[in-house]
Amino acid sequence: RLAVEYHCEHSIIHTRQQAVMSLASLELKEERFVSLLGKLIGEAKYLQNNPPDLVPVEDRAARHILEILEPLSSDNNGPLLIQHVSFVEGRGNIIVEYPGQPGGGCISFVGAHLDVVTANPDTWTFDPFTLTQNGDKLQGRGVTDCLGHVAMLTELFRQLGELKPKLQTSVLAVFIANEENATVSAVQNGLRCSGQQLQGALAVAAVTSSC
Repeated sequence: RLAVEYHCEHSIIHTRQQAVMSLASLELKEERFVSLLGKLIGEAKYLQNNPPDLVPVEDRAARHILEILEPLSSDNNGPLLIQHVSFVEGRGNIIVEYPGQPGGGCISFVGAHLDVVTANPDTWTFDPFTLTQNGDKLQGRGVTDCLGHVAMLTELFRQLGELKPKLQTSVLAVFIANEENATVSAVQNGLRCSGQQLQGALAVAAVTSSC
């Protein structure tokens, strides 16, 4: 019995060490991040959320995320579980999961959103709908709210899909539509995470210990 317990404990420690080593190899791939962010900012004109004049089409951003992650999805023999969930045409939400061990819980990133607030190019000193670099600063509508976060999380899941670390805990992200304006409430209604309802009110970025 002692030998069995030692073997089990040793296996658990070894698995954790492997996970730590795999996660330690994660690093920001600057060129890939900037490339994706540039595509997202390039869509920002069509992501402005101020109905009825400006109604975003979040699928224009979603397609760039899916282009990167779908080759790593379970549909293509990869580890990522991906759902593109729409309740209003053209305004989809994306749920991405990197599965851990059964019963291991999950950490969820909820609230990275695909829409942006409006920008009047006439009042900007540079084109808000084109990503530009000024020294060490990246500029454009949505860089910090929230397309930069979207690009960062996409890159995280791309690397998880590529490296395939064995994790105890599942990692999940929900990229949501319609965060900047709640006029069209049906956009998020019905979103589900592991069988539990995600209300549209969960538009604020949060990290939870379980789904």
